[in-house]
Amino acid sequence: MEDLNVALILLGAIVTFIYLRYNQPYRPRENGESPARRSSFVGFDIPDPKNLFILQYEQINQHLRIRESINVVTGALFLSASILLFSSTVFFQQGMSPLFVYLFVFSSVVLYSIWLLALNLPTNIISSRDLYQLRQMEKETEYGLTMHTSLWENMKNTTWDKYFKRQTWILPFWVLVAAAIATVHGVVV
Repeated sequence: MEDLNVALILLGAIVTFIYLRYNQPYRPRENGESPARRSSFVGFDIPDPKNLFILQYEQINQHLRIRESINVVTGALFLSASILLFSSTVFFQQGMSPLFVYLFVFSSVVLYSIWLLALNLPTNIISSRDLYQLRQMEKETEYGLTMHTSLWENMKNTTWDKYFKRQTWILPFWVLVAAAIATVHGVVV
């Protein structure tokens, strides 16, 4: 079953490449940084600009926090489901045919890959754009808001933030791929 080992490694490499390629902080493509979007409300019932600014800032910040919390919870659920599917294969390996072992092992890796690319990656892209929007709003205001800008300035060039913090979910993925290869190799031997 060398073909399945090759397929698992190939799947792992493709998922990792796609994830690492698109899971980057948002930076506009223009030479200069674009200003934050301004609302174009017209009318007399509009709140004053300071209150409107604070409302927009708080809403973006709240959506960012909620999205990150949901991402962690769903990631833990999908990782747990993948590990349970995989461990059931290892536990019942003696009584199962090799075809079912391969099917369960491959399914556990695919399940986690689906979450990684279909849920986690878009969440990270949207969160990165929201953080960029918040930093731009902080730069344009005189209200003294600097929370996201100061965090960004302190962490943007560190190795931890650049290579590990954003890519946290790749490590369990590769552990799962390595365990799947070891299990499939154990079935063949």
